[in-house]
Amino acid sequence: MKKKHWVKRNGCLIKIQDPIKDPEAKELFKQIISGVEHMHKQGIVHRDLKLENIVAQNNADGRISKLKIIDFGFSEQFSDARPFVTGSGGAIAYLAPEVIERKPYQYLPEPVDVWACGVILFIIKYGRFPFYGKNHKEISLKIQKEDPHFPPEAYEYDRHQRPSQLKPVAHLINSMLHKEVEKRITIDQIHKHEWMQ
Repeated sequence: MKKKHWVKRNGCLIKIQDPIKDPEAKELFKQIISGVEHMHKQGIVHRDLKLENIVAQNNADGRISKLKIIDFGFSEQFSDARPFVTGSGGAIAYLAPEVIERKPYQYLPEPVDVWACGVILFIIKYGRFPFYGKNHKEISLKIQKEDPHFPPEAYEYDRHQRPSQLKPVAHLINSMLHKEVEKRITIDQIHKHEWMQ
């Protein structure tokens, strides 16, 4: 059963029930990741990135023309002198494993937002969350212990109809949802990724 996800368009909430196809998905995601990059360059980590915190303006034809990131209630400043952030906040389904584990209690800010962007892109492309469960505890455990649950359309198939490798967008998502912070893709690397070209 597909869950309904929400995003704001012209100030009104709308449902995302079906995946958004390229090139629209790519254009939307480029706007999101550029907005996050801008925040990080200003020394701000959002810590509550989710579809509900993205507002969209539409063209006359109803297509999304511009995205804005809102709700900075959990945001925190960082700098070279203060390179770590502490505490937790945000919606459980978008939290990075290091925030859930709270080990160490201080963590690097940028990878937390990259993780949330990976969840957002997963929802945009596949119409559901990469980790799901019956309650917060179950979702938390899956985020900490399991790989993202990609649907069949995320894979390339060999001549025997066996999954052989992830398609470029799924590869990007998987790189954003890497559990090890040091191995998680950076925003600069996201911009250079094959799918973003």
